[in-house]
Amino acid sequence: MALPQKVIEQLGREPARTPGWSGRLLMFSSAIFFIAAAVYVGIVYGNQPFLESQLGEVSNRMNALAQEIPADDQTKIFTFYSQIANIKTLLGKHVITSRLFEWLERQTSANVSFNRFAFTRGRNEAVLSGVAKTVDDFIQQVQVFQAQSEVKSVNFKNLSVLEKGGWQFDMTLEFSPDFFEAKIIAPAPASPERESSESPQDKQGEPVSPAEGAPTEPVTR
Repeated sequence: MALPQKVIEQLGREPARTPGWSGRLLMFSSAIFFIAAAVYVGIVYGNQPFLESQLGEVSNRMNALAQEIPADDQTKIFTFYSQIANIKTLLGKHVITSRLFEWLERQTSANVSFNRFAFTRGRNEAVLSGVAKTVDDFIQQVQVFQAQSEVKSVNFKNLSVLEKGGWQFDMTLEFSPDFFEAKIIAPAPASPERESSESPQDKQGEPVSPAEGAPTEPVTR
């Protein structure tokens, strides 16, 4: 039995297409693209001219200020600024060797004297040459240096006896970098003999009358 003509026409028609997820994804991607393009155009044609105008304004102000200051004054200012920058650099790298001399003076034994001194900042090393009265004095001096917390190592060589008496030596002291960065060096402690020789009145701050015929020079403490 043949199908009716109406049924054949309905079957021959294409089904209606409904938008699916692929169409929605395409629309979303297109929206993102147009938004990004709008932002880019705004930055290129909006923000960049604004920044260029600001830079031009600052440059004009600097040029106007430079014209107000005479050329001689500009040269003096530039020279002065260069000197300040150089001084700052030197102070940042400068080693206050006076601290080292003060420290060495306090730590040197009575029977030891130094006649040569050289300091290397990069290695924080001091090379010393000196003379000790006896070998025991030399050993005592080495022990004094080794007992200091700011000294990392003590090396000595060329220990020899002199014809006129005494022992000559060469010594190398390696210091901790923190030693040269310290702002204050603690004073040397007072000797027990000096503390015992002070009277109770002197310790309390009361003046002590000098004995008759005694020198009136002040005593350095």
